[in-house]
Amino acid sequence: MNISEDNLRFVSELFNGDVEDIYLYKSGSKIFKFFNNYFGYNDSYHFGNSYPSRWNITYNKLVDIWNKSQFDKFLSIVLSLSYLKKEYPDKSIDELSLLSNKAISVINARLEDDGNKIVKFADSYKLLPINDDEILLGEGGYACCYYIKSKNIVEKRLKEENYIDAGVVSRFKREFEITKSLFGSYGIIKVYDFNEKKLSYTLELGECDLYKFITKKTLDDEYKRKIIYQIVYIMNEVHKRDIIHRDLSPNNIFIISGELKIADFGLGKDLNAFYSHQTMKTNSVGQYYYCDPRQFMKLKDGDKQSDIYSIGKIINFVMTGNPNVKSHKYYSVVEKATCDEKFRYKSMQELNDGLIKIDRIEADKDFEEKFLKKLEYLLLNVHTASLDENDISYICSFDGKKMFKMIKNIGFRNAFIKAGEQELIDENLFLEKLDILFEYYKNNNMEWEDYDDLGYLGSSILMSKCSYIIKETSISFVNIAINANRYDFIDMVKREILDNIDPTLESKIDKNKLQ
Repeated sequence: MNISEDNLRFVSELFNGDVEDIYLYKSGSKIFKFFNNYFGYNDSYHFGNSYPSRWNITYNKLVDIWNKSQFDKFLSIVLSLSYLKKEYPDKSIDELSLLSNKAISVINARLEDDGNKIVKFADSYKLLPINDDEILLGEGGYACCYYIKSKNIVEKRLKEENYIDAGVVSRFKREFEITKSLFGSYGIIKVYDFNEKKLSYTLELGECDLYKFITKKTLDDEYKRKIIYQIVYIMNEVHKRDIIHRDLSPNNIFIISGELKIADFGLGKDLNAFYSHQTMKTNSVGQYYYCDPRQFMKLKDGDKQSDIYSIGKIINFVMTGNPNVKSHKYYSVVEKATCDEKFRYKSMQELNDGLIKIDRIEADKDFEEKFLKKLEYLLLNVHTASLDENDISYICSFDGKKMFKMIKNIGFRNAFIKAGEQELIDENLFLEKLDILFEYYKNNNMEWEDYDDLGYLGSSILMSKCSYIIKETSISFVNIAINANRYDFIDMVKREILDNIDPTLESKIDKNKLQ
């Protein structure tokens, strides 16, 4: 292994504080003092004597150190947080870590031409040949994962700046211990060995995480259903062992040989054990969209119901590609999984039973016929009857095509709007249904009567007790029918809508063709 003269000069200038603004400027006397203290030299500096330039002093010392095989010792000293603390006593540990990481980055950028790189070990740094066998897969808040090609395994390593944080180290070890304790359980990623010195452990390679799998593939509802049931089954088995995850998301669920496997129990907790260390490092309360709100205040408040909350958000993501979109058949399950903990499912088994109930309704070939008959009944008993939970779940499963078909039924329009007024369907979901209906209209050819159906839906919403936002959105359907020159509809708008709604809403109606 060799290092070029140019790169050794660069390291000299970096250490002297002449480039990159990482290390402080060092006079000749300070340079001599450093090498005397750390490497046993006995050089003295006398003012007025003739010496080589400052970079040359350091360069010559580094050449000698290199030849004595002590260059790794030099790196371990100058990259350590303890040394940087001497240069910058007022900086925090995080600031010193940033400086150390920057130094490693700029040195590695130069040494790459020599085929070398700095590698962090438990308590030291070493300059090693670049290993083509090692590929960085990614990094999280406190660790990095590398694929070791020759062994076909992944090595997860704690980041160097976290070595001195007892809480993070404890969390990293706990992640390994909990996952190891689940060895043999279906759907849990396999971990192998923990290296105390390197603070790393090995695990099996995940071919793809669920996030990439869902976002890059087109899956039918049956495939999505199997994914959801598989995740719920795995976590139900984990909970039976009195273990919780507290950090579930599509990013730590992997596809391996066609099976789903859950990883990253970094926030996991064995309910039968006690852990003294807590940390508030990055991501320590779970990934934002999937995290039970209670955990944002106190991680210790996370429990089995917190995992249930995360599963609810994951169901949204699997079904729609978005953790916050509930416009799918499992709407009611997600609502109960993510509501206030007082009303939330108490167990994964209860959540699983909720999924089964929805699927039984969908499998009922006569359900749509019963639903349509119920709509007829609702028209005759508009003040005393309303949709039930199963009806709402059924509506929530509608795509744009089914919504478009159903709004032709005046009974459905009335029942749908009434559900919005009574908040049986919450505002966000109601708006999602209007949105997919509008997208269907934009992407398909319409018959003349179709414009009427859209227009009458919009006008009925305008005259309802739905929220202002819902009414504002519905105006687009009113304008669609107006601009299609549906004369009977236009007459109805003039007669019944104008002057009878909020003026700010009326101002959004296209009146050019109402003259």
